[in-house]
Amino acid sequence: MKQIIMVIAVVLAVVGGRAFGQAQVSISSAQDTPLPPPPFSARMQARNFAVSEFMRAPSPSEVGALTFSSMGDETAFHLLYIMSKRPALTPAQTIRVLEMIHKSFSRPEAITDPSNLNPKMSLQLLKMIEATATDQMVKEGVATEQAFLSSVPKTITRTRPVYTSAPIPGGMPVNP
Repeated sequence: MKQIIMVIAVVLAVVGGRAFGQAQVSISSAQDTPLPPPPFSARMQARNFAVSEFMRAPSPSEVGALTFSSMGDETAFHLLYIMSKRPALTPAQTIRVLEMIHKSFSRPEAITDPSNLNPKMSLQLLKMIEATATDQMVKEGVATEQAFLSSVPKTITRTRPVYTSAPIPGGMPVNP
């Protein structure tokens, strides 16, 4: 009896979901969102999704400034991945990409992974944009960003860790 009720419930859920368009919404949104292949960690997939969403924000924008300031050169990795799956960027989207790169290195002390301090991939992305740019404003923006990235320090001396935990009162261990 329980099996019959379970089968009926599953059939109703599938038919009801299609009738109200719920199944179609989840399928189309999954196709629109460029996610990295499965070998990437959940953190990398989440950051890739965040970068793709921040690309939709108008320019200039403060959206994502904190996220980008901790990513550094990782931003360029995600941008290259997203751009490889999309058609060519418009000049407005390209300006937004330049802003994202700038925000990624605006606070080098906030970059969590020291390997992302070196803007190697960001400079390669700028060269690629420069080679394909036709808009004068984009070309000027690329030149400005290249000058900015050349001034970014390659190493940071941290006075304290980027992620600090709250002090434990009295210095006692949490679980004695």
